Amino acid sequence: MSAVPPSCSVRRPRAANLAEINRVIAASKSHWDYPATYLDAALPLLVIDQSYLAGHLCFEIVDETSSVVCFFAVAADGDAQLLDHLWVRPDRLGQGIGRLACEHVFSLARRRGWKVLRVLPDPPACGFYRKLGFEDTKLRVSSRVPDGPSFSVLEKHFERDGKNVGAVRTRRRHPRSTAQSGA
Repeated sequence: MSAVPPSCSVRRPRAANLAEINRVIAASKSHWDYPATYLDAALPLLVIDQSYLAGHLCFEIVDETSSVVCFFAVAADGDAQLLDHLWVRPDRLGQGIGRLACEHVFSLARRRGWKVLRVLPDPPACGFYRKLGFEDTKLRVSSRVPDGPSFSVLEKHFERDGKNVGAVRTRRRHPRSTAQSGA
């Protein structure tokens, strides 16, 4: 992996970028080579709108031309926080942009005193998250799309002083969660 291009920056998403954000999500989800029938059902479940931006902790990473190259968001999930979205434009994969997004969230976790950060990655992305210190809870969440993949529940744990700690007992997604993961 190469270093993050110095011209990329993390910022709160602009409502004017919603169409571009949704194109990044669609391209990134489609990158995994899922069947068209699955994508036709899953992509509408991942659409970001103004209401989602207002109700969640959302960010975009933009390049030197202010083009969105990544979108990521955190949602409350019961006793933890959930990295509900992390989508990198496929032509920018392997450039450290996903790592930059995760490091931004880890910094927030430490500053805000979050104890647990969960993620339900697309199966081909599990290795990326494990490299960043997420641990497999051995729990699986079924796709919200019939006959879709099951998603591993991965967790990263934090202490108040910012150090990572080992895994603790996990719980299933909170029933009132507004998270979109698992599509």
